[in-house]
Formats: sequence, C-alpha cells, structure tokens
Amino acid sequence: MENRPTRTTQRLIRRKTIMHDGATTGRLGLAVAVAVACLLVRSVESFSVLPRRTTMATRLSTAVSPLFNSQKVQEETITAAETQAETSTSTNNNDNQQQQTQTQEKVVINLEKNKTELLDLLPRMTGEAHEFKRVETLINNLESIYQPIETLEFLNLLQQGEWQLLFSTNSASTPSSSLPSPQVFRMREMYQKMTCDQLTGTADTIVIWDLAQAMPGQFDCTGTFTVKNSYEINQGARVLLDLQEHVLQPKGKIPDNVPALVGLLHRAMPKELFDPSEHATDTTYLDGNLKIVRYTGPKFEGVRDIWIRRGSLSIDPTAKTTTMTKDFAESAATTTTTSALLETSESSSFLEEVDDLFL
Repeated sequence: MENRPTRTTQRLIRRKTIMHDGATTGRLGLAVAVAVACLLVRSVESFSVLPRRTTMATRLSTAVSPLFNSQKVQEETITAAETQAETSTSTNNNDNQQQQTQTQEKVVINLEKNKTELLDLLPRMTGEAHEFKRVETLINNLESIYQPIETLEFLNLLQQGEWQLLFSTNSASTPSSSLPSPQVFRMREMYQKMTCDQLTGTADTIVIWDLAQAMPGQFDCTGTFTVKNSYEINQGARVLLDLQEHVLQPKGKIPDNVPALVGLLHRAMPKELFDPSEHATDTTYLDGNLKIVRYTGPKFEGVRDIWIRRGSLSIDPTAKTTTMTKDFAESAATTTTTSALLETSESSSFLEEVDDLFL
C-alpha cells in the first residue's frame, strides 16, 4: 500500500511553499524598491547639483565678464584715440596747407609790390641819393624772395632772347661830369642778346648810338656797337664770361674820328658791360620780363645790372607809371659785320688812349 501524505501534511507543505514564494516575492519587491529609491536619489542629486553648477557658471561668468568688458573698453578707447589723432592730424595738415597758401600769397604780393615800385622808379630817377638807396632796398627785397631755378632747361628758356638794360649800380657811382655831352653823343638803347645752348652760349651786348659831328644836337651819324661774349655755366647758375671782340657798325655816314667814338662809348657804357673779362655773373632774380644779375670778379664785385625783356615794358620817363605791352617788340635786324674796327687784343691799350683823349 502506497503511503500518501495526510491532509495535515499537505497543508503544511502548501503553507511552506506559499511562505517560500512570499519570501521570494518580498525579496524581489524589496530589490525593486531599492532600485527605485536609488533612481530617485540620483534624480534628486542631479536636480540638486544642477543649480550648483549653474551657480558656478554664473559666478565664473560674473568674474570673467569685467575682464571682457575692460578689454572692450580699452579697444574702444584706443579706437577713439586713433580716430581723434587722425582727425587732429587731418586738421593740422589742413591748417598747414592753409598757412603755406597764405604765406605763398603774401610772398607773391610782396614780390609784385617791390617789382612794380622798382620798375616805376628807375625810369624817373633824377640822380638823388635817396633814389639810389631805395633802388638798393628794392633789389635786396627781390633777391631775398627769389627762389633760384633748379633746372637748366627752364633757366635757358627764360634767359633766351633779348634783354634791355634798365639800370646798373656801377653807373650810379659814375660822376655826370665824366659822361659824354648829350648834345654830342647819345645811346638810344642798350640791350643784351642771349643765345643758350645747355651749359654754353653767347651774351652779346648791343648799343644803338647817335653822334653829332658837325653841330651839337644834330645827329648825323648812327650805328651799333656790339660787345661779343661767350659764356659757360660751371657752378649752379653762375655764368663765366669770356670777351670775344668789340664790333663797331656804322649805318650810313662813317664817323670822321672812329677812336673818339669808341672812347665816347666806353665812357657812356657801364664798365662791366664794355669789358667783362675775368668776371662771372649770378642771376639773383629772374622771371618772364625782369632779370637781375650780380657780378663777381676783381673789378666789379657786387655790381648789379637790371634788365627787362626787350619790348615787355613801355617806358616813359614823364609818366607816373610804366605799363606792360601786350606783345614783345620784334628783335632788331642783325647785320653782317664786314670789318672789325676794334680787335680784342688791342682793346685795353686802345681804350686807355681814347680815355686820355676825352677826359
């Protein structure tokens, strides 16, 4: 007979099984509860840490922000300073340009004022000492304002042509008693013809003269007298003169006494123009119609000649002012010299002889 558990035993077995299953279920529930609790804790921790991190970031931003703001302020300050400097520089440049323009305008006005007064005074001079003093002052003023020409081409362009002698400071010291009588001899015009070729050229001084032989005041002989010079430029604009020859060219009637006529020319002409040997000239002022040259050498150191462009001025000694002509006068026709009446080699001794005749 098979042994079967009793009901009581079966009940105990079921109770143990239920208790075992309950314990297992309890453990599983506890594990789930613990897991859930852990998740909740982590969640809470994450929520609690986030504000801290946010706070630290905020503090870091708050701490760094002034640095960025300070750098930005510095950059803006530098930019503003640079802008102000540029504005100041631009303003200074404009002011300098205005000052330079005003200075140049004053120089031009002063130059024109001195030049106009000089050209008005020279034709009307009566030989008074104060007139010569004023001429000297005006010449010095023009020379102090003048800016020398730096290019040879432009210098030659301005100097080329014919220049009429207006005044010589050497003539100012010549006593009137040593000059020829105006009833016997007169110079109608004295001009210089410049021919320029780079660093060399010619500077011929030409005198148009009249001579009264038969009766004072009745001029029956006329002609030209030419002092032929070559020149060379060697220092800046300094011109070294070299006398070539003197040429006397009567027109029409031949003078009875040629040496006497040459003596009259020598007495009437500025000595630096009659014989410029061993001398050089510096152009101390030059424009389109006025030129001032200064001599340097053993005899005529410091002598100045004032030239005007031939035909550029209409000079009337009785008028109150000189006037500019619209067009330059045409150059005088040149004549071919058929004979040299005075040779250069004999000029020095010859001139001493003729001076002795008429002193």
